[in-house]
Amino acid sequence: MSSLIQLREVPPKSIILVVGPPGSGKSNFCYQTVLHNLAIKKPVIFVTTEHTPLEIIRFLQERGLVEVQTAILNFVDAFHGTIGLSTDARLDTINANCEDLTSLQVAISKLQNKIKKNNILLVFDSLTSPYLLNGQEVIRFLRFSLSKFVAEGNSILACIDDGCGSKEDLGAMMSIVNGIVKIEVKDGSRVLNVIKHPAMKSMIIPMTGQSTLPHVTGNSLQSLNDKLDWIVNRLNFLEALLIENQKYPEAVSFLRSLRIGTAVYGEPLKTLDRLVFARRVIESTSQQDEISKIILNTIALQGPKNISQLTREVQYQRGKASRTTIRKRVNALLQSKALIKEGNYYHLIK
Repeated sequence: MSSLIQLREVPPKSIILVVGPPGSGKSNFCYQTVLHNLAIKKPVIFVTTEHTPLEIIRFLQERGLVEVQTAILNFVDAFHGTIGLSTDARLDTINANCEDLTSLQVAISKLQNKIKKNNILLVFDSLTSPYLLNGQEVIRFLRFSLSKFVAEGNSILACIDDGCGSKEDLGAMMSIVNGIVKIEVKDGSRVLNVIKHPAMKSMIIPMTGQSTLPHVTGNSLQSLNDKLDWIVNRLNFLEALLIENQKYPEAVSFLRSLRIGTAVYGEPLKTLDRLVFARRVIESTSQQDEISKIILNTIALQGPKNISQLTREVQYQRGKASRTTIRKRVNALLQSKALIKEGNYYHLIK
């Protein structure tokens, strides 16, 4: 068995903490681990804090998932509730909120009771948002709630951004878990540094082909643009989170400026290409008003958006906008075939 495959088989009664900077490949490592465990029919509970369950399913399908079996793959959706968005009920999903650690514990317990067996893999991607919203309470959550889950014969793979909090807090988390894997860059390549593990010795494992963000070689502009896409999406999420929380208004302004700067100046060729495409869509539809143009340009530049996200963007650019108005414009764009809807998100027509 290769070291990488062995690392994806989280032993029972173990908590493995994956630490690395944003964009280093933690989420992709989680996706590959989920796929490996689903292949051996091990039930998985995926706690998602930065994406919707539908997005996670799409990410898994892009990496080889053929069939989604609700009997062995279930979700705790801690994304929608955290930023105040409603979501449709799903049989495989229990909703929670990153700001309410009890809701996370209850959601995990409900799914555990639904599965009715032990040896469940809980994937927590990631602990960063709960930590940012609850501080040191996350250490207690890890020590008691999650430790109780693994004591019952289950296992956990959890991610956290390196540098998202104090070294003391991260050290406390590391002292609780059974395994620590750090994602690092050595000689221009990403590696998994296995610091401690209940079933493996300490070692360095190359992440060849496993990075969420493609490694840039030569003049690989597309790879760079993909990285910048990830950064912009991360900034969008943090901005929405801070707006909802309303505790750090100065940080919202900074993140918004950083997001816009990254989108416009960090990826000029891609931005130009998308704007040209959006212009063609605008010219081909009867919806020529300012709000419709903002909606199309926003989706062209930032990717699929839901009504709440589009409302915030129009409010930012025009100073005011209501969800009702945005919904009417979006429906008109759907009717004119400028947009398509997938789940709760709207895409430019292919």
